[in-house]
Amino acid sequence: MTSLKLIEALTTVVLVAVAASLAWIVAASFVPAAAGWVSDQLAVIVVILLLTAALLLLSAAALWQTRSRDLP
Repeated sequence: MTSLKLIEALTTVVLVAVAASLAWIVAASFVPAAAGWVSDQLAVIVVILLLTAALLLLSAAALWQTRSRDLP
């Protein structure tokens, strides 16, 4: 597996995790008792880490794809 494919697969996993965390946040706003088992601070930290990882991985994948075409 090439490194670009690995980065793309990892990016896909992180983006699915971001979507799931955002869906969980929306569901928790409708049923707050169901989300009471996770502290607010932990939820915020996890979402920020997921969004940061997604941003970095997307940037790396985009840079890797454009750089490979520019090289001789």
